[in-house]
Amino acid sequence: MRHKDQNTSSNDAPPKPEPAPLSTYFVKDRFLPEKAVERLLSEPPSEYGEASILMTGLMCWIMAPEKPEFLKWKLLDFAERLLERERKKIAKSLYKKRRGGSDFILMLAPRTKWVYAAFEDLVGRGGLREIPSREELLNTTIKQMRYAAYAGDVVSAIHRHVSHVSQKGRKYGRASVRKSHGVVEKLLQCKSPLLVGNEIGVSGKPVRKAETIRTEIWAPRRATVAWCYALNVFFLDNLPLAVKVAESGKLPKRLARDKVKLANLAGIALFVQEQVLPHLPEDAKEALPKFEYPASLKAVPFSPTEYSIEELAHILPVSVDHRWAGGSV
Repeated sequence: MRHKDQNTSSNDAPPKPEPAPLSTYFVKDRFLPEKAVERLLSEPPSEYGEASILMTGLMCWIMAPEKPEFLKWKLLDFAERLLERERKKIAKSLYKKRRGGSDFILMLAPRTKWVYAAFEDLVGRGGLREIPSREELLNTTIKQMRYAAYAGDVVSAIHRHVSHVSQKGRKYGRASVRKSHGVVEKLLQCKSPLLVGNEIGVSGKPVRKAETIRTEIWAPRRATVAWCYALNVFFLDNLPLAVKVAESGKLPKRLARDKVKLANLAGIALFVQEQVLPHLPEDAKEALPKFEYPASLKAVPFSPTEYSIEELAHILPVSVDHRWAGGSV
């Protein structure tokens, strides 16, 4: 006679592993975006606030990789907002029961344990020193996203050169970063709809000089230009993500829980790194650090929009040589 196994309930399942603390995503004060992407694209983080905080860190790194204090302030501000929301819920519940101690419960409650520890970690990193007001952080977010959009526009000029200018059976010269800065400057002058940066501007005005684009926008974002371009071509709620953030100053934290959309965004950036940036000269490529994507991630190919004849009239003197003959490429 076959007996049923005893003690085979779901309670015998192995205990859920403890989530990695926020400190594991930092080396000193340097955020580790590759580790955050790997976590977000694997099993979705289940701890309250974990996914949103990692997504905030990733977006801040894309916008301003050389401003670790900005990233730290944004993470601290968001963690504080999450705790404020939970504190109000706990305080309301305790008030009904005529009890106090909401802060103590907040520190120990299983729901807020991870985000509370993250908040304490950020405070320990000096996050509270000279932290800007929330209004100042909002304005900084908008400014940095606008700069990131311009950096993405430079990569889009490289992509269009590779896809539409160089592949017409004629030799028009190799794409270059210097050339692409000039292309973006010229397209800004004709208010090209192909440019996200032209749409959102910087400090209320478009950046018009190639030298400004090169030194203030491109150079500080060498590590993230593929992601900057991805933000320009990835749509969320019928808007390019770069435009959506630059208009509101709000980061797309809900994207952290949509594994399909996040994989699409990362796949676009992977395609740019593998198929667009390699067409640059060797010295330019060497200056662009490579992002280590998860091995399971698939690149998402896409084609850039072609230039109009009017746009070509502005950019051809800087993008190709005199042998080009009129018409759309």
